[in-house]
Amino acid sequence: MSGHLVGRSLNKEGLINYIGDRTNNILYPLLVWGAIEITFKILSARLTHLTIHTNVSPMKYFKLITDPRQTGRFWYLNALFCIGVIYASIKSILKLKL
Repeated sequence: MSGHLVGRSLNKEGLINYIGDRTNNILYPLLVWGAIEITFKILSARLTHLTIHTNVSPMKYFKLITDPRQTGRFWYLNALFCIGVIYASIKSILKLKL
């Protein structure tokens, strides 16, 4: 079902607009809410001095994109964005009838 909707969106909007919509709807929320969550984890680790939070560092911001499963709850947004963009690019550029 999702692949069918991607095809309709590509025909209607084009690849660039489709990627822009995916960025606005998926990637920005991932970055915003992920940054908020990581910031709170860093602050709580500094305030509480608990050993459970020792693996929280500012590098987690970078891992929102490179390794999202290590950052918390929002890993699926990264996967959803990347798979959607890859599929749309292949479908649009190679003109495949998938």
